Amino acid sequence: MRILPVLMIAGASVISMPGYAQQNVSYTEASLTLGTVGVRFNDAWFKGDSKLLGSFFTEDAIFVTPAGIEVGREAIQKNLALHAGKSMHSGTIDQVRPLTADSFWAAGSWKNVDNNGGPTYTGYWTEYYVREGDDWKIRMATVSYKKD
Repeated sequence: MRILPVLMIAGASVISMPGYAQQNVSYTEASLTLGTVGVRFNDAWFKGDSKLLGSFFTEDAIFVTPAGIEVGREAIQKNLALHAGKSMHSGTIDQVRPLTADSFWAAGSWKNVDNNGGPTYTGYWTEYYVREGDDWKIRMATVSYKKD
C-alpha cells in the first residue's frame, strides 16, 4: 500500500506548517496602526507623560539612540522622561513593510523643536511592531540625528 505513506507524509507536512497559510498583516492595517499610534504617542509626548510613552513598547523592547541603547520598557520610559514635554515633536512615515500576521516595520523622519528657544533637531527613525493581544507594541526602535 503506497497510499498510506504518501498520506502520512502529506499530513505531517500540513501539521508541521501551522503558520504557512497565515497572511501577513496588510499594508493598510499597518499604516492605520502607525497613524493611530502616532497621534497617541505625540499627545503623550506633548504632555510629558513618560509612563504612557513607555506603554507603547513591549516589556523587552530595545531603543537605540545616538546616546546609547536602552533595554526594557522601564529603561525606555526613563530615557523618554528626559525629553518628553520639552519640545514639539513631529514626524513622517516614509516606509511601511508588513512582515508576518503579527509584525511589521516602519521608517521615517522626525523633528524636535525646543519649547524654550533651544536648538531644533532632525533625524530618522525605524520601528519594529509586534501584536500583543489586541494592541500593537514597539519591540525595537532606533533614532538617529541628521547632519545639517
